[in-house]
Amino acid sequence: MSRAALALLKATGNKTYLIQAEDWTATANRLYRDDSGGGYFFSAGDADDVIIRTKTAADGASPSGNGSMMNVLAELYHQTGNTAYRQQGEQLARAFVGEIYENDAFMPCLFNGYELNNKARR
Repeated sequence: MSRAALALLKATGNKTYLIQAEDWTATANRLYRDDSGGGYFFSAGDADDVIIRTKTAADGASPSGNGSMMNVLAELYHQTGNTAYRQQGEQLARAFVGEIYENDAFMPCLFNGYELNNKARR
């Protein structure tokens, strides 16, 4: 939803979409972010019907949630100048450094977001 709101912001220039993107990202951070290890889990923190919470940055037929969030965080940093988004993106990328050496061909969305995060310096 955050990514869609950012696309609408670009298309229309309507800042309401930026506010919406920030709100949805805050919700994703509260429910899905791994504050200790970085990245985002597939299941929410309050889910009681999962044995283990997993996360990956590998893309499949659709982009991974972590790759998508990397792009969202980079775009939010670019749009707002809020360095917290940049730092969250850097933490997200660090969470998957070990996987990069094994699965780099399957992480184009994460790499794209990482590049945007680095280019989005204000």
